Parts: sequence; structure tokens; C-alpha cells
Amino acid sequence: MVNEDIITILNNSIIRGESIQQAMQILINSGYDKQQIYEASNYIQRGVMTNLDSNQNINLNAKENIDYNKEQNFNNFKKLQSNNKLSAMQESQNIANAIQDTGVQLKKKSYKKEIILLVILLFLIGFLAITLFFRDSILSFLSG
Repeated sequence: MVNEDIITILNNSIIRGESIQQAMQILINSGYDKQQIYEASNYIQRGVMTNLDSNQNINLNAKENIDYNKEQNFNNFKKLQSNNKLSAMQESQNIANAIQDTGVQLKKKSYKKEIILLVILLFLIGFLAITLFFRDSILSFLSG
């Protein structure tokens, strides 16, 4: 059975002005099965010999369609490209905002804890210094 994909590829190559041998070689290099390629080329060559006049009309219409499709594909590509740029910019902006937000929150929490711990440490050091300095007075007061 003839592979329709291979037939389509060969037909498109012929429409673009390539020889069937060039198209077959490209398909072989692309990894298609050689037997299927030869079957499809024989099928196309038999069809081309019997329908030569009708193919000339089809080729003209096909070339117009190819030109139109190329233009449409180019326009679609440009639209996708601009959309991808916009979405990439938005995504990078969202990431930057998220990094900024988390950075601000971490700095506030860590400084607050450090300040509280520093105040407690200074208070305890001061209390220790006072008790050492006034230990005789404290002991006489408690003894009584």
C-alpha cells in the first residue's frame, strides 16, 4: 500500500520545481522506508503521465496556494513571535516582583529578631555586671 504522506511530500516537491529523484533522496536521508518511497514515486509517475494536462492547471493553482500559505505562515509566525516576547517579558517581570517581595519580607523578619535578641543579650550582660559589681551589698542585704 502506498504511503499518502510520502505521495504528498513528493507532489509538493514536484510542484516547487524539484526533480522526483531529488525529492526521493531527501526522503531517504530523512529516514523514510526506501520501498515505500519507490512505490510512491511509481504511483506519482503513472498518475502524472495519464493526467499531464490536468496537472498543469492544478500546478498553477497549487503554486498560488503555496504563495498564499507562505504569506499566512509568515504572518502567523510573526504574531506568535511577538506574543512569545510579551509573555516572556511578563513572566520575567512576575519573577522579579516575586523575588523582590520575598527579599523584603525576609529582611524585615530577620532584622526584627536580631534586634530583640540583641536587647535581651545586653540586658542579661548588664544584669550580670551589676550583680558582680554589687555582690557584697546584695549578699549583706539578703543575709540581713
